[in-house]
Amino acid sequence: MRDWIDQHKDEVISHNSKYGVENNKDPSNPASYANKGKDINKILSLLNEEFLSGEGFRKNK
Repeated sequence: MRDWIDQHKDEVISHNSKYGVENNKDPSNPASYANKGKDINKILSLLNEEFLSGEGFRKNK
């Protein structure tokens, strides 16, 4: 998943900023910590299926 985020860095930063989940410590870093401590696997699976058509995890298998 990190590879996809790195490949789409500008889009991720723009999206995170739009919804107020940007990395406040380093705005140029697409990693956001808004979901820290939450069950991230459920969130990633939902995003993968709903927005990436399953492609986000497919190449890792």
